[in-house]
Amino acid sequence: MASLIPPDEIVNQLIQLHQEQGYVSEDAVLAAIRKHSLPLDGVERLCDHLLSIGVVIRDDLNDLLAVSDDGYDRSKINYRELFEEVMEIDPSLSYFIEELRLIKPPQHREWQLLIPQALNNNPFARRRIVEMYLKTVVRAALWHHKQYSLPLADMIQEGAIGLITALDKYEPGVHDKFSIYAPWWVRQNIMRAAPGPNPLVYYPVHIKDKLYRIHEVVTQHYCDQCINSIVCPNLIESIVMKLECKTEEAEDLIQLFGTYVSLDSCDQTSPSFADDGGQIEELVEEAFQQSLQSTINEVLGTLKPREKEVIMLRFGLGNKREHTLEQIGIIFDLTRERIRQIEAKALRRLRHPSRSRKLANYLPMKKGDDKEGAPSESKSIKPASFDIIEYLEDNAIPFVDLREKAGALWIIGGEELRLHVAELKEYGIKLKFVAGGGKATNHQPSWYVK
Repeated sequence: MASLIPPDEIVNQLIQLHQEQGYVSEDAVLAAIRKHSLPLDGVERLCDHLLSIGVVIRDDLNDLLAVSDDGYDRSKINYRELFEEVMEIDPSLSYFIEELRLIKPPQHREWQLLIPQALNNNPFARRRIVEMYLKTVVRAALWHHKQYSLPLADMIQEGAIGLITALDKYEPGVHDKFSIYAPWWVRQNIMRAAPGPNPLVYYPVHIKDKLYRIHEVVTQHYCDQCINSIVCPNLIESIVMKLECKTEEAEDLIQLFGTYVSLDSCDQTSPSFADDGGQIEELVEEAFQQSLQSTINEVLGTLKPREKEVIMLRFGLGNKREHTLEQIGIIFDLTRERIRQIEAKALRRLRHPSRSRKLANYLPMKKGDDKEGAPSESKSIKPASFDIIEYLEDNAIPFVDLREKAGALWIIGGEELRLHVAELKEYGIKLKFVAGGGKATNHQPSWYVK
């Protein structure tokens, strides 16, 4: 009677191959069978025996990783567009993305077959599981990059570490499906490794978690009181409601979103660093200028590339000399008038409170400002009349006339002007409608700047 256990020579050969590469291909099994001329029933016993001792038998690695018509992707996400977006943001990731495209997506119940082997440190099973879910890592990293402006390549790396951690900690009988369990570790590792709003400062984990929870609230918030207060009371209230914390804690968290400058970035050969105890003012001034330059770069970064370049050339920013409109026109091969329009549009964008308030703290205090350095509510800044005219004309907003009377600035126009009230308010012009308008407006529907 034939032995129920296959010959040791075949088994040992295939086990050694399994230990070297983490799996045994079907071709290798068939080659061993042909070499030893096993009968048909011996083939079945050999495969059953290999599976019983934990040997993974599957297609050749090259066939597995090549995306073929037989493979299918159950994902409902358009990863082609996602990959294109990643390469546009960081071209250095192009090679990584091209390799990622070649990885075969998870097949039906494949993870269930691989998990037991991966938990037994089978190198092929572990590598295959990590590669299968790398797309999930890239997707999570891209979301955090867009949401919090975090470096994309670093977040992909941290997400991959989180994926490996998930594989190490996964327990099939305790946790949900691996495709649900793994993304939680990916996101957690990204957030734990991500720098805070100011990379120069170390934040405890619980503080950083709170900062990221209110990141969108702080960056998107704007109201009328933002102009007249260093810390907007409405913003404080929003954070208190979001975190269910005390007012003092909300104020401290807002302060952590400020701009910091490392003293190491200053010129250490400057006399300001002389250890004579008498140059502290110069040291503070140099740090102030570094902080101001950093904030200017941040604000200019919100403009379109051509608008940013025009502003930098026009005002001599970034170690550039000031240029006239004609000189800038020659550089861009545009007319003087077109450059003026681009400059005007860029300046209007910079006047928006979401940008201008970032620079407000660098302005010198004037007499009459309160003790905290914030201007009083009665002295809120309004756009000059010529700025308003330029804004109306550039944006084709219909109006008849613009007059100053009784301490107010009147915009005279027809009913169609009503459609642009919200737009003007965003620009910083607070208007009040007056039906008829009286003698000052020739009884036409009009608005005046409050």
